[in-house]
Amino acid sequence: MKSLTPAAILAVALLAAGAASASTIGLPGTTGVYSTWDTFPSAAFTGDAPDTASTSFTGTLDFSTTPGSAILTGGGQRVYTNENASLFTVAGTSTVAITDLQITLKFTAPGTGTPADFFTVALGGVGAGTLGYLGNSVEGANTFQIYEWTWSNLSIAAGQSFSITAAGLPDHVSIDAVQVGSVPEASTSILGALAAGAMLVRRRR
Repeated sequence: MKSLTPAAILAVALLAAGAASASTIGLPGTTGVYSTWDTFPSAAFTGDAPDTASTSFTGTLDFSTTPGSAILTGGGQRVYTNENASLFTVAGTSTVAITDLQITLKFTAPGTGTPADFFTVALGGVGAGTLGYLGNSVEGANTFQIYEWTWSNLSIAAGQSFSITAAGLPDHVSIDAVQVGSVPEASTSILGALAAGAMLVRRRR
């Protein structure tokens, strides 16, 4: 039996979910550990803790608009930019050393341009190195696009703070979910693999 690729697993998950909710942007089959925001409880969007938190890092979400006229929609679970420039920052402190960091956004396509062009995303002022389209989710009358920005070859040490800022162009768009993932540095992963291998050897003996 052939094993499914992460992309195939994502496609199956989206199809099985049907009218997917924001929490379904958690990507099965990937190595990242994610914290997910899918509810925006107030118009201030300041210091919003993730609905689902990982143990790799802690973080908060700050959302603001210029002018400040973004509105809540979808039962309070989405932010509608109302044709104004939007800006939000995910700030966190890593609890493990990180070499790869991702931010995944789920949002309705803008009225003009392409979804990939809508957001300018930067990690500490450095633009994203890789952008990938992950799929879409149909929720009622809305079709949400899911994109992920990835930075590699980082050296974020355990205990070090970081921030990711996403700026949007003025347009009709609603943000349904924000998800941040991390991949521990290779040395940590290798040590874990070696430990697991040692345990298997002992069991066989």
